[in-house]
Amino acid sequence: ALFQQVKSGTFEFHSPYWDHISDAAKDFIRLMLTVDPNIRPAAKTLLKLPWIAGPNVGNVQLEAALRQLRQFNAHRRLKAASIAVMTSVTFGVAPKQSPSDEP
Repeated sequence: ALFQQVKSGTFEFHSPYWDHISDAAKDFIRLMLTVDPNIRPAAKTLLKLPWIAGPNVGNVQLEAALRQLRQFNAHRRLKAASIAVMTSVTFGVAPKQSPSDEP
């Protein structure tokens, strides 16, 4: 579905996922995803745009991205642990007790 939207140039930046993304960043993405290669800017041109090379490029967006990446990784680890527990319960694989766990 998303691939078809990008391919046809009908993609959207849905809320709340894109709410914190600047208009300049969204414009940059729109330019990169221009369907017609005759009017799509070259990579060299895109790299000169203010959103990439401008004076306002700073650590604020990087810090927000890093926070989101950490949150994503924490969620991913929790999900993996949950799946491991569900799998062991489903297949009857219980962890072996160590000698200190025995009564």
